[in-house]
This record gives sequence, structure tokens and C-alpha cells, in this order.
Amino acid sequence: MDIHQKIKWEKDMKKNLSRIQIYQKKQDSGFHQHRLHQMLLVENGVFLLEDDTKRQILYDQTIALIPNKTKHRTIALGDAVTFHSLYFDAKVANTLEKGIHLIPSHPLLRALIISLEGKVKQTEIRSLSLKLIAKILEELLPKNKKRVLALPIAKSERNQKIINYIELNFRKKILIEDFQNVLPLSTRQIDRTFRSELKISPLEYLKLKRIQMAVILLETTEEAITEISLSCGYESLSSFYAHFEEIIGTSPKRFRRGGISLS
Repeated sequence: MDIHQKIKWEKDMKKNLSRIQIYQKKQDSGFHQHRLHQMLLVENGVFLLEDDTKRQILYDQTIALIPNKTKHRTIALGDAVTFHSLYFDAKVANTLEKGIHLIPSHPLLRALIISLEGKVKQTEIRSLSLKLIAKILEELLPKNKKRVLALPIAKSERNQKIINYIELNFRKKILIEDFQNVLPLSTRQIDRTFRSELKISPLEYLKLKRIQMAVILLETTEEAITEISLSCGYESLSSFYAHFEEIIGTSPKRFRRGGISLS
């Protein structure tokens, strides 16, 4: 049975395949899990999406695929968040790798998900829409296994101290030596300890944190890009642009206009 045949209606939600919800500012869903796989699409606003290994942001240019029985929570950032949930039969598990996946919000995929808001009556149209959604997913998933904008979560007290320092000071200039303020180790030991658990260096984490905050500000404010660059800790606008494009796949200006790389 292929993915087309395995997508079906969520039976215990009044037979709606999709539903729309609104979270107010800072509303927290708390950790929870679903019996079925979930596709989460933000129509307006920004979510912080967290599982037990990482924190990432979900905005109107990305869609999250959340496998069933994956404990996760969503927190509304900025203004109220309007989002759509689409549920999949749990039998499709062998087509999804473990963990939450973020993929670009393809315009056709967004339109199809929103159209399935319980308003489509014809079985033939529903069936065609589901097949199209599945086909688009098959095209997008293999192409989007590159690095995503996710902040890994530390389990050790040592590494959490480094993360706390970054969270408090990412708007300032930070050098590797600065982490010795909270951890009495050599810079080499600090780097090695952090990499061993989180698979990236402290300075790479800092870069992700800054770009994550930049995305939130681009999505939720009208601040000038130069101001956003400065407020995220960049002294050089060219460095900000280079890091943003490296991680997001497009420039801050194009991102704000709604353009995002699908490759």
C-alpha cells in the first residue's frame, strides 16, 4: 500500500480531516502526543515547536510533519497564531523517519490543506486532494533533509549553562572565551563537551539562535532588516545576510516577501 492509500480521515474529530485553531500570544499547548500523524500548517503568526531533542520555529513558509506518539508542544510567539492540523493514518509510519520534519510550505500544498477544512463535500474531490497532498510530500521530503533551523536541547548541566549564557547574551558580541565565565574549562574542552552532546559547536548554536530570532522578527514585526541584524547580535550586515542565506536558503529581504527555497 502506498502513501496515497494510507492517508485517511481522522474519525474521532467529527469526521473532519483538517481543523483550524487559534492560539493567543504566549499560549502553550503543553507536551502532548497524537494517535495519528499530524501535519501542522501556520496560516498567520509564529510557533515555537519543541520535542524532547530540539526547539524549532514554525511560520507561514514551513509545514511541520509530526509522527504519531511524538511528544511535542507548541508555544505562540508574537501575536495570535492561526494554524491548521491535518491528520494521517498511523499506518503510514514506515514512510516517516523519527522526529519532527519541517518542509517548505509549497503554495499548492497550503491551498489543498486549507481547502479540506470540513467544507469539501464531494468524495471524489477529497480523494483527489489527498492524492495531490501525498504526491507533493513524496517530492518535498527527500529534497529537504538538509540542515533546518532547530536548536538542540541539552541534557547535561554543563551544556545547559552554555545555552543559558547564549540565550541571555546573543544580542552582544560573543567569543568562545566568553563561555569560560560560566564554565571553568579550557575553550577546547568547552567546545568538545558541547559538540559531544549537541553535535554542533557553541558558536554554531549561537548562529542558529541569532537566525532563529531574526526569522521571528521578520515574521512578526515591521522592523528594518538592518535593525533586526543589530538586535540579533550582528555587527556586520553582510555577515547577517550570509548566515541567513546559509541556514534559511534565501535572503532576509526575499524571505520577508514570502520567498523560500524549495531545493
